[in-house]
Amino acid sequence: MGSTAERVVAGAPCPVLTVRPQDKTPTAARPAGAAPPAIRRILAPVDFSDCSLEALEYAVQVAMQFHAALTIFHVMEPVSYSLDFTLSHAGAARATRDRLESRLAELAAPLKRNGLETDFFLRGGLPADSILDQEREPAYDVIVMGTHGRRGVSHLVSGSVAEAVLRRATCPVLSVKSPKFSAGHRRAAEH
Repeated sequence: MGSTAERVVAGAPCPVLTVRPQDKTPTAARPAGAAPPAIRRILAPVDFSDCSLEALEYAVQVAMQFHAALTIFHVMEPVSYSLDFTLSHAGAARATRDRLESRLAELAAPLKRNGLETDFFLRGGLPADSILDQEREPAYDVIVMGTHGRRGVSHLVSGSVAEAVLRRATCPVLSVKSPKFSAGHRRAAEH
């Protein structure tokens, strides 16, 4: 993606769908009445920040609108420890993985109960690379993600996960800023 798309995503007060051109055929040369690509599979990366959970809400709404399958995805970043720490706390990584899988299951359960085809995956690695690897495995039709999460109230900046995904994803990316929900609003994943 170019710097114009990045500026729009960074400055827009609403979610922005960024679509990479799939072919160079001029619109006028395309067959009349050709249907736009269907949305059947949605990837929603979460880091459990408010921003990522609010982006998940958008992903749920898109999935419901298009009767699409939703995958909630989290990346467990590698941690570097000294040898002594690693040997004495070998079970800590497994406990963290179990806790994260439990949180993902908690997000997916109410969606499944409400009839939305939902699954979740936990993968280790660097966030942007892992999201992009996951996107390509079963060929997702769109990624829905927050434009800032763990890094606080920063906007899209060089090196951010959202920017890397936006630049390198092969499918469209719906970038969602953290909207302010009205008092008493409950996310679909909390029902």
